[in-house]
Amino acid sequence: MTDAADCVQILPLRSHPKRLGEVQALIMLVFNRESIAEEAAETLTSGALLPQGYFMLKENRVIGWTALIQHECVSGRVFGWEGTLQRDTVLSQELSPWISPLLVHPDERGHGYGRLLLEHARKEAGRLGYTLVYLTTGEIGYYEKYGFREVGLTTFTWGRPTKVYEHDAVIVEGGASMQVTIKEAQPITVIGYASRHRIPGVTGMADIPAFWNKISLDYGAALSTLHHTYTQSFHCEIAVCLDVDEEHDCFTYMLGVGVDQADAEVPQRPGTYRHQTAGGLYAVFTTPPCADDDCVQWQKAWRYILDEWLPGSEYEFDDARTDFEYYDERDHTDEGNGIMDIYVPIRKRQ
Repeated sequence: MTDAADCVQILPLRSHPKRLGEVQALIMLVFNRESIAEEAAETLTSGALLPQGYFMLKENRVIGWTALIQHECVSGRVFGWEGTLQRDTVLSQELSPWISPLLVHPDERGHGYGRLLLEHARKEAGRLGYTLVYLTTGEIGYYEKYGFREVGLTTFTWGRPTKVYEHDAVIVEGGASMQVTIKEAQPITVIGYASRHRIPGVTGMADIPAFWNKISLDYGAALSTLHHTYTQSFHCEIAVCLDVDEEHDCFTYMLGVGVDQADAEVPQRPGTYRHQTAGGLYAVFTTPPCADDDCVQWQKAWRYILDEWLPGSEYEFDDARTDFEYYDERDHTDEGNGIMDIYVPIRKRQ
């Protein structure tokens, strides 16, 4: 007997934005509510971690949909609370994220696809750093089959009462908690410092974190000087691996600042190098907060991108261009836990 998981794929809408029309058509077929269809579009336009949407594909046809959202359209106290939070009074707006909605095409029900979507949402919640997920429903007996616990009652914003369910998020060891956005990026002019290294095994930026102890990254003062030189430019730094010679185990590592057109006439400082990133289509991965020197987490992030996300997407690495790391004010925190964007050049898979 064929397992349900062998027949379908569950993919993030942010990585496949052209599927939005099919997703919205399915939502209208099942719910006939434009507001829910509009919420699917918000998973593409929001720059925040949530909402995130996931569609189920079978024989190149969208047959299912679910999403993780920050807040469900419920409000007020959760009565009879029996959830994980150890409190007498819990408000529904304190709970997050919520699985909403969950739907499968009427012709495809009865094959366990709803269960797969629920499992996927729980795994994605864990990947995004959450430990619990919630949902509201009037169904009796369905969600309990999959381990969801009824933890109280609340009301929708229009007044109808509804049950609240809770379940553990699935924490996948080594999972990279990253938001991904597909975007057309403009070239970025980078001026900074470059150094040539001979280290076996380095083929690109993905390999650099493993060798941080061998590459001097103490560029803080030098970068500060560059920022004070190019004062009209947006504050950001770029790290890139260039001129890789795998035969001789050599590469150039460059770390510099982005320089905008407003600073184009400013003389280049002695000892610095100029590089321009290529424009075009990129998958941009925003990492969760992480210590600047936590090379293990950065390695996991890169491995997730190259070993899991890319093979499961409709894209492939565009080796005619170079990947790079992008740092802005999100990387400069008092706690030392920064956020960066990883730009991966992509093209549609042939």
